[in-house]
Amino acid sequence: MITQLQTELENITTTPPQNRQNRQNPPFPVESFPQVMKSIITEASGAAQVPESLSGMVAMACISTAIGGGLVIESTQNRTLNGNLNILAVAKSGTGKGSVYGMIAKPLNDYNAEEIDYWNTQMLPDLLSELAVLNNKIKTEKGKLSKGKGSEEELREMTKKVLGIEELIKIPPRLLVGETTEQALGMALSGQPHEAIGNFSAEARGLIQIILGKFGSGSDSTGETLYCAGYSGDPYSIERAGRANLCLKNPCLSVLFMLQPDSMSKLTTSDAMTLSGFLPRFLMADVKADIQEDDGQNRSIKHDTKENWSELLNDLLDFYRKAKEKITVKVSPEASELLRIESNRIKRLGKFGASLDRFSSYVARYGENLRKIHLVLHVAEHGTGAHTIEAGAEAAKNAITISQWFFAKSMELLKSGQQDKLQKQFERVVQLIKKSENREITMRDMERTHAITKEDIEELQEAFPDVMEIAELKSGEKGGRPSTILRLI
Repeated sequence: MITQLQTELENITTTPPQNRQNRQNPPFPVESFPQVMKSIITEASGAAQVPESLSGMVAMACISTAIGGGLVIESTQNRTLNGNLNILAVAKSGTGKGSVYGMIAKPLNDYNAEEIDYWNTQMLPDLLSELAVLNNKIKTEKGKLSKGKGSEEELREMTKKVLGIEELIKIPPRLLVGETTEQALGMALSGQPHEAIGNFSAEARGLIQIILGKFGSGSDSTGETLYCAGYSGDPYSIERAGRANLCLKNPCLSVLFMLQPDSMSKLTTSDAMTLSGFLPRFLMADVKADIQEDDGQNRSIKHDTKENWSELLNDLLDFYRKAKEKITVKVSPEASELLRIESNRIKRLGKFGASLDRFSSYVARYGENLRKIHLVLHVAEHGTGAHTIEAGAEAAKNAITISQWFFAKSMELLKSGQQDKLQKQFERVVQLIKKSENREITMRDMERTHAITKEDIEELQEAFPDVMEIAELKSGEKGGRPSTILRLI
């Protein structure tokens, strides 16, 4: 059985001879999606004149959010995983990000608006009325107690109810949030079914500034921690002045950020983002979208395609997202083995000394994202009957194909960011050397005075061997103990 599965994986991972020239830039695997997703992806792409990869990323985020935290899939070590995905699409301004987002995410935005409208017109007035009645009763009870009558226990219970209603009033039902702070995002998560919400933005520049520490005390103060917990479902607590701490037990945060290339560069060149767990949890791609000329044609999505897409999302929202208890999708043995083999294949690339050792944190998350994609594809195919059918091998093969595309695109972005970071560091070091005596500087001075470590220098020397060299000076040449210096060639 294993030999047969390995052959299946070879068929997935091997590029056909006629397509080998496109190995470095493979097309987005739209054929790997179930029909309802494939239709909305291709038609929205044509209507908005954007790459299918961009519309595909929006569609994946929508299914992920519609599932919420009510449906999970079997994973390894007797664990289960939510179907929430973190997706980061990079595209230039004016290339149709907002347009394709509006088309594909419309059912979610409409659902969100209806939930908020129902809250404002029905639920909130009832809560405010109940609160007013309770406050009057409390006032009366306090008056009785002042005269030696009444019940302290009854007063205490009414006060608890008031506090509970006041907390409910602060957390209206929400399916989606946009630009938000960590505390506001935590509050939004806490009030939703299974602590699940979508954080979507067709222009996430402001969000990235917040995450990078816009409201922090410095460059090392970042707000990515809740995003990491929300991806993995880890417990999370937020301290609130004057109120009880906010405690999330199993948050389920789906994320769709659309970014311009300069904002993405800030992420990929930030140690806080690349070395923490934030970026490794994302499926990332620069979709290479370009500005399109107006050819005078009216493009739109077919009525049936829009109806089928909207019906699927609304059914998932009502059935799985609002499920009273979590429901588990079982995985067939063949699919489980396919996913295990593929996950291990990528893990080997990230081991110490292997080709992707430098990006081991991204490699480590590959299997988790692979299984989340498997669930998304399975649900898109079977709708609200997904939990009655094992997630099978065909969906697993398609999930592998899609995961490989994202992994290649993620590595492309990370390597580009690494090169940018090295170039900036190199330029800084060259300027320091040029300003120093004899156009050379000791490693000790580099680290103590300029916070540039020996490891940083060795990495630069390896990247630019024809420009700078590391040399050892014997103690007799300058006196004192031996020094390691850096000089320009």
